[in-house]
Amino acid sequence: ITYLITVLVMIRVGEKIMQKLGAKRPMLYGSLLNAAGMLLIALTFLPTGIYVVSSVIGYLLFGLGLGMYATPSTDTAVTSAPDNKVGTASGIYKMASSLGNAFGIAISGTIYAVVSESVNLQVGAMAGIGFNILLCLIAFVTVLF
Repeated sequence: ITYLITVLVMIRVGEKIMQKLGAKRPMLYGSLLNAAGMLLIALTFLPTGIYVVSSVIGYLLFGLGLGMYATPSTDTAVTSAPDNKVGTASGIYKMASSLGNAFGIAISGTIYAVVSESVNLQVGAMAGIGFNILLCLIAFVTVLF
């Protein structure tokens, strides 16, 4: 629930931040917040009660990050296209986003399955989520440069 609420709130906040600071900063902050949130979610070795708190905070940060990142990234993709190609740019952005989600889930799930089979479920979950953290850091570096 913390994820859903923060994404919905932060999409509007991300838009306001983008209007004040440009698209780059909220995308940088968003990718770091996503990575921090996933790091807290990846702490599967913690005792159950502590892990629940860690996960709730992690999903809160993940929602903050995604909400902050979403609007500026969409806006950048669409506004950088020529006026007669805005519809095409929007479609390509959405397609790339959907493909990225599908591949990300497939790769994370594969890492989880392979590591879980050879080690245990906790380490498998940490490894699968660790891949997502790596992707957040790659997004950060890509936006930075």
